[in-house]
Amino acid sequence: MKQIISVIVGVVLLMLPFQLQAQHSIGDTITVSGVNYKITGINLISNPGFEEGFTGWTDATSTRAPLSSEKFSLIPTGGIDNSQYLVGTFNEGATASGSIGTSWPIEAGKSYVFSFHVKYLTASNPAATELWLKTSLTNSPSTNTESRILLDGATVQGGGAWTNNSIGFTNASPAYTHLMARFRWLNNRLGFDQFSLHEAYEIPNTDSLQAVIVNAESVYKPDANDASILLASINQAKTFLTSTSATDVWQAIKKLNDVLFNYKLVNASAGEPIDMTRLIVNQGFDANTTDGWTGAGSVGSYTIEFYQKTFNMYQEIKNLPAGKYRLMAKGYERPKSNDGGAAYRAGTETIYARLYARSNQFKEFSVPFTSLYKHSYTGSGSSNGY
Repeated sequence: MKQIISVIVGVVLLMLPFQLQAQHSIGDTITVSGVNYKITGINLISNPGFEEGFTGWTDATSTRAPLSSEKFSLIPTGGIDNSQYLVGTFNEGATASGSIGTSWPIEAGKSYVFSFHVKYLTASNPAATELWLKTSLTNSPSTNTESRILLDGATVQGGGAWTNNSIGFTNASPAYTHLMARFRWLNNRLGFDQFSLHEAYEIPNTDSLQAVIVNAESVYKPDANDASILLASINQAKTFLTSTSATDVWQAIKKLNDVLFNYKLVNASAGEPIDMTRLIVNQGFDANTTDGWTGAGSVGSYTIEFYQKTFNMYQEIKNLPAGKYRLMAKGYERPKSNDGGAAYRAGTETIYARLYARSNQFKEFSVPFTSLYKHSYTGSGSSNGY
């Protein structure tokens, strides 16, 4: 059966922070987004917690001028371990002197872990994603070129709590000369502390492999379809629990997950449905690309956006087995004339964007997306309760 699916997806950037702490030491093992790393080098960022004032920190202009008290403040207490921390007091963009534009040299072929801490200065601010706190790799640190974005924004907890954002990466394919933190539109809202950049190497994530094995064993039934195939894959995966190769362990995880998916598929029923989301290519735009989609719009911050235009974004999924399916997506529409939610509250708002599914074997099904005004918002940047 052939099925064509058109989806507009909105995705919230969620960082998976490792344990909140002031610094790491050589030999420490940390976990970032499910990947285990061992720290092998010192912190490559001098003055990571602003103990030496603005030393080593530059603005986002082409001259990379040192930060100064004209547009930044140093708060003497309240940082990590009650230390000093940095606040940007102006609301300026990607190439301005009121924005952070600091970079650090890195080497080709090496792996690193980068992290920083951020908080809202006002405790009443709810948790949110700050889209303009961007970390990237670049060969042009004196420009606003963000060639390979690593962190397309930052998660900030509510209540004025410090939040750790982190990323592990290998500087290869292609390699770049610098890691860049370009943080803008600060507006005296955010505090920054304890940056770190360490050389590291990935170690085998046998804990994740063990979790997949346990999950597979929990659904295995000797009399089910393809039971022998699943059992053989489980036993093979167990042989990698003592592997010293991170790559081999990830391959073992992938292989067992693939076999487990096929096992669930051939045994699926109304009572035991299966999640088929993995068949949608690039369902969350996690790499900020439109790969897998036809007619896609502008991509950024792990979402796709269309502005005042007619569009049809879709992808075709082939060879779906016969059955009943439920298609879901996150998305919203706001009318081009921003009325502050008046039409929505009056029940007269028209939503044109729709999520649809169709095939040459059944008629098209579609539902409208949600109005932007369905959910109120009272945080920074809100207007009329949205």
